[in-house]
Amino acid sequence: MHPYAIDSEERRNVLLGIVLVSGGLAYGFHCLMLHMNIQPSWWVDSPSVLGIVGVLYEAFDKWLWRWFRKIGIVKVPDIQGQWEVDGYTSFEQKRSFKAKVIIRQTWTHISVYLETEQSSSRSLAASLSFNQPGGLFSSITISTSLSQMQ
Repeated sequence: MHPYAIDSEERRNVLLGIVLVSGGLAYGFHCLMLHMNIQPSWWVDSPSVLGIVGVLYEAFDKWLWRWFRKIGIVKVPDIQGQWEVDGYTSFEQKRSFKAKVIIRQTWTHISVYLETEQSSSRSLAASLSFNQPGGLFSSITISTSLSQMQ
């Protein structure tokens, strides 16, 4: 899988939220340990904010973003799955074709595999544009590497 670009401030805002929540959780953990009269070593308390940020970011990237999308906080669409598509070539003949597309996706990474009767391709780069006329699905860009099927 490879990263994909989006044209919104969503990733910056979510990261800021994760940092703020992590700070609050680390402080709560610190207060709980003080309340229980537990004196941790110096190395336990200092990386706790960064450790919590890492765990929350990883969980958000893999799973939580889909839930936050359902409640309207995240705009990145979940397009993961297997799709049957009708398309046409961008060459002079503009021939139509049917294809199977398999998309694997996290909040920050994507992989697109397209297979037709004549060829297959894998994505090399992708971007999702929210702020384009015509909406999101009029502006998904995916660069691929083609290979002829045997």
